[in-house]
Amino acid sequence: MIRKIVLGMALVTVVSVSMLMVATAHGEIIDLRTLVSSNTSLIHQWTFEGATDNLKKEDKKGSEDLELVGVGTAPSFITGWDSTTKSSQFFGGAAFRSPIAGFVHPEEGTVEFLYRPDNTDGDKQYIGTCAAGSNRLYYGTTFGPTPYENGLAFGNAAWGSATRRYLTGTTTPDMEVGHWYYVAVVRSRSGATINADVYLADLTEGQTQLTHTLQNASFAAYDTNFGAERLGIGSAYGGGQYFTGVMDEVAYYNSELTSTVLQDHLDAIHVPEPSAFVLLLGLGIGGLFWVLRHKRRN
Repeated sequence: MIRKIVLGMALVTVVSVSMLMVATAHGEIIDLRTLVSSNTSLIHQWTFEGATDNLKKEDKKGSEDLELVGVGTAPSFITGWDSTTKSSQFFGGAAFRSPIAGFVHPEEGTVEFLYRPDNTDGDKQYIGTCAAGSNRLYYGTTFGPTPYENGLAFGNAAWGSATRRYLTGTTTPDMEVGHWYYVAVVRSRSGATINADVYLADLTEGQTQLTHTLQNASFAAYDTNFGAERLGIGSAYGGGQYFTGVMDEVAYYNSELTSTVLQDHLDAIHVPEPSAFVLLLGLGIGGLFWVLRHKRRN
């Protein structure tokens, strides 16, 4: 009788632990979203969640609800990185953009997002603006095709060394097609100069610590209305160069977030290990089995 009770307790414990771990996994992107939403400097947030397509394109914080642009296959809404939330998949021929021209970037800010590149074809932008005269601000672009060169650009149409940097901080970046990444670009502008820092983590590889891949890099900004156009997601405001891949949890802040805050956001994404209490409970039941067997043998 005692042995049946113990077996029942073990079964309940296994089921309970399994349910606990599943519940934790289901909450990871939700936890990130909660942290993002509570930040007082958040000005725009696109989560791609909602009961309808219009709600999925809604700016959850500001007023920049997205509209479709492009003539290719329209972006679709699919399961995101943690399989419990929605994300937006782009196919290289269409994107989203803010509805009204005149999007102006703040003097200092942070853009944070999750993304998964799906190919390496050509120069393609995935978050950015492009104003009259080709002055531009791209928070992400590919300088393909090989290696898969992911970068950012602040400047005009001339791709000089002063106007672009790689997200990985090197000229030979290694960002894998099909991998999910957490990216945060922290930027400030003073006159004609922009300073930027990039933080990166490969979620597919299970990286739990941010890498400060680009540190205090300087770029030339060519006019005071730099980047004052529609903001594009999946392209530079819906121009001719479209991203191919998946994006999720795009957030824009009007302040330079610290590395500590960004690390907290990354921590929220990862599923924690089972607690010490759960492990102790498992060991306790195992120990109880051993005690009963030892008594029977004696």
